[in-house]
Amino acid sequence: MSQGGGWSCLELKTGEERWLGWGPGKASIIYADGRLYCLVEKGQMGLLEASPVAYKLVSMFKLPMGEGPCWMHPVIADGKLYLRRGDNLHVCDIKE
Repeated sequence: MSQGGGWSCLELKTGEERWLGWGPGKASIIYADGRLYCLVEKGQMGLLEASPVAYKLVSMFKLPMGEGPCWMHPVIADGKLYLRRGDNLHVCDIKE
């Protein structure tokens, strides 16, 4: 995440910026199957394509329950995405 609040992709070998986009916000991120699963601190879940070519937000939804900021990392296990907000645990089936 760049200092201006946007998201960026960097070439690891050179540090060159490949793209800059305005992401879903400050988020905890996990990578799986070519996608970035981003749990935004304001209680939304964003799905981005992990691409060195361009920023692409695939989808986004608000967690239906829970209060306060989301600072927990999303977890993926056995084709399920686990998200926690406050005292609530949300489970999403993400098998393709």
